[in-house]
Amino acid sequence: MRRELVGIVALWARDAEIRRVLAAAAQRSLEDDAALDPLLRSRAWAVGVQSLAPAFRQAIETRLLESKDPQIRQDAAVALGYAEETESSRRVSTPHGSRIGTSGTLPIRERRPPLSSGRLQAARTRR
Repeated sequence: MRRELVGIVALWARDAEIRRVLAAAAQRSLEDDAALDPLLRSRAWAVGVQSLAPAFRQAIETRLLESKDPQIRQDAAVALGYAEETESSRRVSTPHGSRIGTSGTLPIRERRPPLSSGRLQAARTRR
């Protein structure tokens, strides 16, 4: 619930004081993981992507591409999704999510259908 409230106040209501604190913590987190609560990382990084210098956004893109930690990659992807300028959107959003920007690739996991249509049509599931 805390993460959702921070997101509403910082990213939708754009409270200046909350955004200032989150941006500072986001910047510090690039050097010190303990500077930021992992539950708030995606929201703080999103504020940083919106309000800090382009070098911050580039650092988050690098984490998305190079981190071995799936939670770090997810938080980076969420944060980059809040970018407001078109350059970030152009660099990150590509067809089928197979590439990011011009410099790297994201590993694509095997895609599985959520449920096969046969299972949904089986007599025992239509009751």
